[in-house]
Amino acid sequence: MTDTENNKNAKPPDQGMGLFELVWAAILDIPKLMRTMSFAIWVFIILAVFTLAGTILPQEHLTQDPDEFAHKYIKIFSIDPDDGVNTTGEFIYHNIVNPLQLYRIFKTNLYLILLSLLSISSMLCAFDKVKITRKLLAQKKPKVSVDTVKAMSNSASGSVDDDVAEVGDRVRSWLKSHHFQVFEEKDDAGTEWFLVRKNAIRHIASIAFHFAFVFILIGGIIGDQRTFGYDGYVILGEGDMKPLGSREASVAADAQQQYTPDTDERLYLVEYQNIYRERDFPGIDPVSGFPLEYKGMPSDYISHVQVVSHEHNGDNNVLMEKMVEVNRPLRYNGIGYYQTSVRSIYHFTVTAPDGTQESVTTAAGEAFVLPLIEIQSGLSPVDSVGGIWETLDGTREEMPYRIKLHDLRAFFAGMTDEPDLLGYVYEDVPLVISNYEIALDQVDEYTILQYVYDPGVPIVYFGAFTLIIGLTLALYLPWRTGRIILTQSGKSVNWAAGGNWSEFSDEISKSVIKE
Repeated sequence: MTDTENNKNAKPPDQGMGLFELVWAAILDIPKLMRTMSFAIWVFIILAVFTLAGTILPQEHLTQDPDEFAHKYIKIFSIDPDDGVNTTGEFIYHNIVNPLQLYRIFKTNLYLILLSLLSISSMLCAFDKVKITRKLLAQKKPKVSVDTVKAMSNSASGSVDDDVAEVGDRVRSWLKSHHFQVFEEKDDAGTEWFLVRKNAIRHIASIAFHFAFVFILIGGIIGDQRTFGYDGYVILGEGDMKPLGSREASVAADAQQQYTPDTDERLYLVEYQNIYRERDFPGIDPVSGFPLEYKGMPSDYISHVQVVSHEHNGDNNVLMEKMVEVNRPLRYNGIGYYQTSVRSIYHFTVTAPDGTQESVTTAAGEAFVLPLIEIQSGLSPVDSVGGIWETLDGTREEMPYRIKLHDLRAFFAGMTDEPDLLGYVYEDVPLVISNYEIALDQVDEYTILQYVYDPGVPIVYFGAFTLIIGLTLALYLPWRTGRIILTQSGKSVNWAAGGNWSEFSDEISKSVIKE
């Protein structure tokens, strides 16, 4: 059979392949696709979009009140299933937010998959960088043609009346004084070749820079609750003792199940304090007793917490003790306990002119009805103060609880833009309205600590450190490489020099060749 007949009977590359071969060929192309810059950029863009959505939209794991959380989404997207109108907000919620679980995006498998894809892509690119660097640094052969040197982006050539040995000595001395790594070769005809380079560590730094992203991403994946990390919340009142944070406690809380630990170690709240500092407020309003320019939170939440071993005889052996503040967590057995917020419960008693009494209990952020008077009221975070007042010189004094009560009836009816102020209730001074006394009996404050176990944090820190060092070296240590050829021609030396920066050939010409 002739070659022509062979070519006629030959099948195109895409014919004669079974399904398995086609799938296998596609699989082999996946690494090529994932190591491209465009793939990494698109994954990064998608991740950035989801991260932005998770930052803007309220997230499920950051709320303690499911009803309040649901109301936030109803308000954001104007959801009203009973009005018979399909609004744009409802379309976005039902077709985008809910299917993609943007209300818990950081805990979805989709987000974890995107992080994994970006990690793999970064790792493949980093290994490619290793191969390129190894190939670059393996070039140690200085002998090339003059035309090759002249074709370099920054090159110059000429001739000088001198001896090649003397010129070569000047070249070596100059290169040594400028800390170049030199590879040289000569022949019997009087030609010398020099391959020079400097700051090779820049390429090592660039490799570290690429791998730093891998470390940061892998650290984030390892710390995810679907892999090796977990988190949850512990709510403690003064004198309360709760189990330590654990994966089992986190899972039980998500499933709303009772959790019984298999260890005697407990978390115990000795004392909780609200600190109001004069350095953060102009002073105290003499009429209301509230700090001036008060925006609804003290300067600091401080929880005096102990880790105790709860003995069966009732004694507690203190294993660790710390004042937990914002950004100053308690760390025990690899778990960090962070001060996040506080939940306050208020107990009021209303006394009628005839001596009849009724009580009501409410929490901050809730509407309630004052009994007997039948006034609708409510407390926002800005309506309550109490704790410790710290003056500029550091002196501390007790600040009694003061509660601001409003009448919300006209406001809820749309008759007023602002709630009507009823007055202030103090711990020792009741508020009197139409001969009805409203007394503050007690305030129960519960500190909310978030516990986090994240074994990926050291890897993330290492990646961040590597990223800073690698980026600094890569930016401030430019890669320098060049070639020099010296050829004896009678009583003259023909020379050619070229490098990857513009000043190289000029410096060789003026400082070394001395034309």
